[in-house]
Amino acid sequence: MNKINSKYKVPNLERALIIIELLKEHPDGLTLKEIADEIGASPTSVFRISMTMIDKGYFLRDEQTKRIRMSSKLFAVSSVGTCDKNISEIAAPYLRQLRNVTKETALLGVLLPNKARGVAILEYPGLHPFKFLHDIGEPIILHVGAPGKALLAFLPEDEQEEIINKLQLKKYTNKTITGKQDLQTELAKVKEQGCALGLGEWMKEMHCVSAPILDRFGYPLAVVWITGPSSRMSKDKIPELARQVKDCATQITTALQNETA
Repeated sequence: MNKINSKYKVPNLERALIIIELLKEHPDGLTLKEIADEIGASPTSVFRISMTMIDKGYFLRDEQTKRIRMSSKLFAVSSVGTCDKNISEIAAPYLRQLRNVTKETALLGVLLPNKARGVAILEYPGLHPFKFLHDIGEPIILHVGAPGKALLAFLPEDEQEEIINKLQLKKYTNKTITGKQDLQTELAKVKEQGCALGLGEWMKEMHCVSAPILDRFGYPLAVVWITGPSSRMSKDKIPELARQVKDCATQITTALQNETA
């Protein structure tokens, strides 16, 4: 590899990258002094770089131990290249097959963390004369229904907490979750089950089932879900539908990871 002339380098940017590489080797974090000693930089320079990274959400600082560690945001940014464009192409045949098997509308969506919402990026309309549709680009409300809960549930705790604090938790039906603690309890259940259910939380007669698509670090890149009327997606049919949705998400996850390996 050809070396770049030093006059084109940005010293503080170079130090920031060195600090990132250092913290990767110390998941429990390091103090500012430990970082400065390790990389041979001045404490003032390390402080300014670290405060900038903390402000932008790439580093976290424990106020008790004063240790600084990397946040999961770095993993999220590294996944952006595969998340929107490639994931739609990779997911398409599996999503189409899910629609064909269940005959319900099948969708793919991604999280927009900075806006505390998701967005639908791919849809295969159901095969029944009556079906629910979710326009491409239409927001996914995170605390209502299956897709939003699946995206939230598999986030690292710090990111999940940050997004939940931004949510309004508006009530749409008598089944809508409107309390922060209740939502966190539901998300823990979703993570344990590997899928999320939405049974009349946004619209009384609408049911949906979702599962996350994860990167190799277990970070939720996207969500796949099906939606239909409660008369067809009745509670007795939910377990089998959930299995089919989870299988689809697993197939897409595997295909995506193979593509980016």
